[in-house]
Amino acid sequence: MNYVEIIKSARRSLKMSQSELAVSAGVSLATLQNIESGRANPELATLKSVLAPLGLELLVRPAVIDLRTFAAFGLPLLGEASPPRASNVLDLIRAVQKYTPLLVRLKEGGREEQALASWLWAIRDHYASLWAHIPVPLKNWFSSRSPDSLKIKLRRLALAKLSEFM
Repeated sequence: MNYVEIIKSARRSLKMSQSELAVSAGVSLATLQNIESGRANPELATLKSVLAPLGLELLVRPAVIDLRTFAAFGLPLLGEASPPRASNVLDLIRAVQKYTPLLVRLKEGGREEQALASWLWAIRDHYASLWAHIPVPLKNWFSSRSPDSLKIKLRRLALAKLSEFM
């Protein structure tokens, strides 16, 4: 559910008209109508003003990555009984692009970091067309890894899973 649907749903459940909400929020009726129709790109302060009379608040928190998403694309994680099924290479590319800022912050020396480095190693060496779509910050992260973080066993697991997927 996006913020437009949340605002409409909350207003309707409180049996408020758009005019009543606009007055309570201190915004014009036109602004509220544009927000509810999805035509507006409100500033955070405006959005907070609209949410407050509805008993809602805006929460910004660090994004969390679910590495099981990448297990479906061949990331070799231990304990993965049955990762979700991957759909296509475009989904993999979108996921890598979306989560690159989080992937490059994985704990150094941790299991996930080793799995990611080994997975990228397999992609770089065996799937050049896919490697071409890996974002530069992630390639730079990979190239800065010490050889200790590149595990041959994990690379083999990644290759086996990638070959099933590709």
